[in-house]
Amino acid sequence: MARKQPDLFGGVYPDAPGHRGVDTSVAAAEAIKPRLSAMQSDVLKVLAVRPMTVMEIAQALRQRFETIQPRTSECAAKGLIEDSGARGISRDPRKAAIVWRLSS
Repeated sequence: MARKQPDLFGGVYPDAPGHRGVDTSVAAAEAIKPRLSAMQSDVLKVLAVRPMTVMEIAQALRQRFETIQPRTSECAAKGLIEDSGARGISRDPRKAAIVWRLSS
């Protein structure tokens, strides 16, 4: 079960962007907050085409990996996507990456 983490802006993760309580992390969470649901929706639209790794999703959306990875965590915490069990290539080719799919 996903843990609900209150944020400093009155929202609760995963419905609000998470952060680590560090000033730069808090600022990044605040900056992304207005676009959060649209970005999560974009991730879901891409995964409706086929299962993908975060790196593949980022490439398909022409976004940075660092922007997309938290969106997959949020979507997974909401139960919208799940680990397909398959593995793909990550940013570090020595490590495997989760291939995400829409939840069944």
